[in-house]
Amino acid sequence: MSTLMGPVLAGAFISTVLYGITVLQTYQYFNQYWFRDPWYLRIMVVVLVLVDLLVNVMDMALIWDVLIGGTSAEGLVNNWCAMTATVGAGVIAFIVQLFYAYRLWILSERSPWLPGIVTLISWITIAFLFAYTAAEHKHTNLPLYLYIPSIDYLSKVSLSCALAGDFLISTSMIVFLTRCRQVGLKRTGHIVNKLVIYTINSGLLTMICNAMALTLDVVYPRTFYYLVFYFSISTCYVTSVLAVLNTRESLRSKNDSDITMKFDTAGSDRDINPSTEISTFRIASPHMVSRSETPSDLGEGSLP
Repeated sequence: MSTLMGPVLAGAFISTVLYGITVLQTYQYFNQYWFRDPWYLRIMVVVLVLVDLLVNVMDMALIWDVLIGGTSAEGLVNNWCAMTATVGAGVIAFIVQLFYAYRLWILSERSPWLPGIVTLISWITIAFLFAYTAAEHKHTNLPLYLYIPSIDYLSKVSLSCALAGDFLISTSMIVFLTRCRQVGLKRTGHIVNKLVIYTINSGLLTMICNAMALTLDVVYPRTFYYLVFYFSISTCYVTSVLAVLNTRESLRSKNDSDITMKFDTAGSDRDINPSTEISTFRIASPHMVSRSETPSDLGEGSLP
């Protein structure tokens, strides 16, 4: 019982704490960017937050079924709450990785290869996850020790692909941003340095959770030790996206007053003094060439 229910309880507690951070970041986003960001970013944020809420509710319902409702611990995997939470976590990971794939498309000067690879990995991840969930439902009447070995490889492949996608996204962004720093303006080097740090921080947590969940799933089969980290994966993905979106203003405020950063991935505008001519550069491109533009040509958007 302890090897089954203990990790579930611990994972749910950790996920709930992390969800509190997500709620705070959601409030910050609605307060600062809701009326400034384009509609597709707002829809993405709402979907991610609501699906993450559903995942956390299903986790709590799962624990209730076992501790209060009398469901056996061996029935955790094929429980409808567990299957709903699994699908919800997969949907969140899929959306977030596509979001980062789009950022890579901007950073790579709209080259289709790297974003295409990330998108392909995301589709493979969610496909194996859905296959795992369907197999759970199909074998719902079999005891745990019989059907887990026959379908366990599906979850391992899904976790492996998610980990590979996160690693590829983080390393690629760091490489592109480092190239920007090397060829860019020295006075804006601290901005690129902060972008690199934010990229590492936002991708590191999801990679750790995926790696630990995969490791525990391999080392301790037929147990739920991996759920200690797996329950937190969806919330970590949502937190990483909200952190990226919410740090835009702080990065701009640290920039010099005579430099405006032109971003490509959103369409909101800010009032600019029309009497001044502003030197700009494109941080979304690895080939940063400074030039002078009139303020009417400038726009503001989200980070690449």
